[in-house]
Amino acid sequence: MLLAGAGGPANEAVRVQRIRGDFNMLKGEIDICAVGCRFDIFAHLLGTFFAITLFHFRAQVSAFHRRVGIKLIGPPHQINAHIIEACQRGIEFAFADKTPRANHIRNHIQLQHRQFVSLGLAHYALPLCRAYRSRLGLLWQRMLNNVKVRAINKEPKVEKMDTGNDLSGHIALVTGASSGLGVRFAQVLSAAGAAVVITARRAEKLAELEAEINGQGGKALAVALDVTDLDNIGSFFDGLRAQDMMPDILVNNAGMNVVKPALDYTPDDYRQVLDTNLTAPFFLANEFARHHIAEGNAARIINIASVGGYNVLPGLTPYCTSKSGIIMMTRGLAREWANKKINVNAICPGYIETEINDFWWQTEGGKKQIASWPRRRLASKSDLDGALLLLAGPQGSGMTGTAITVDDGQYI
Repeated sequence: MLLAGAGGPANEAVRVQRIRGDFNMLKGEIDICAVGCRFDIFAHLLGTFFAITLFHFRAQVSAFHRRVGIKLIGPPHQINAHIIEACQRGIEFAFADKTPRANHIRNHIQLQHRQFVSLGLAHYALPLCRAYRSRLGLLWQRMLNNVKVRAINKEPKVEKMDTGNDLSGHIALVTGASSGLGVRFAQVLSAAGAAVVITARRAEKLAELEAEINGQGGKALAVALDVTDLDNIGSFFDGLRAQDMMPDILVNNAGMNVVKPALDYTPDDYRQVLDTNLTAPFFLANEFARHHIAEGNAARIINIASVGGYNVLPGLTPYCTSKSGIIMMTRGLAREWANKKINVNAICPGYIETEINDFWWQTEGGKKQIASWPRRRLASKSDLDGALLLLAGPQGSGMTGTAITVDDGQYI
């Protein structure tokens, strides 16, 4: 039993220094003996056992007069921080690393060591470890932290990294899949191995895409859906569950626009744009997430926003309003569901030529707009493939609340 507190401050400091010196001496001995040991499983286990026993001084720190903990005597500002830290550390060796100054040791502390028998066994076990000394040096790191050991000249193993985008076993729901980006998204996700549920109001267009994907060896299910019919969203997901096609990837792609100056907008125009571009994605995401949160499943939501969410596009004020709302909605839902295993992200495409806007790019105004961009060209639908697969696939597991801009540098 070692006492630190039987005399004045100077005697206490001597005893503390002695404890620290004994600790360092024993640690040095085990280090010297372990350095030359061969990397052998028996030596590893034996040395680890005794080294841990040696280094983990389980010192019970208690008051000298009361055995219920340390009683600090004196005003708090006069008590050395190291002693307060010792109170908090509990059974750890309080003075292994830092020794308080003598004139600050105001506590009567008893350090009762319970490891002397084990230390004796360790003393006799060290010669056994020496028997394994040979060609390879074994560097034992400080056992105080219980760090694993390895041979010095042994090549570290390189972890095999999965950089693929295999979505086999997943089901993706793509809204607005009858044309434009929705068609491309469904094709890309299917090519990555996912089964796809494609929705839109135009059933005949969906049927063509469904036949194309199934004919290429994929799996597609076409379901007519008006996303602005909010009362029907719940039954829509119920139907997918009944067919064992409940998606775990949702691509909120459906959107529309009314191109006219703000002064010419009617209430119906405004409602149509906001209901399709902002209200519908919100409630689709809610019903989608509700199911997966209840089941405890991981899921991904990918909202298709626009560079219009960050930039003013002339004549498209309600559209930009809706896309700016999508970006903030993405961040808000990501925050709410961060601990529910639901990742919510957005993609902000730049100007991409589709069958909806191709007429504009042939006009003088469209050509002038293209000439104003740094690369003087339109972005391609395929430019979005990487962002889509990243957010839907395993490589995007650490991303949520993020909006990725893919605009070919149009708004640098």
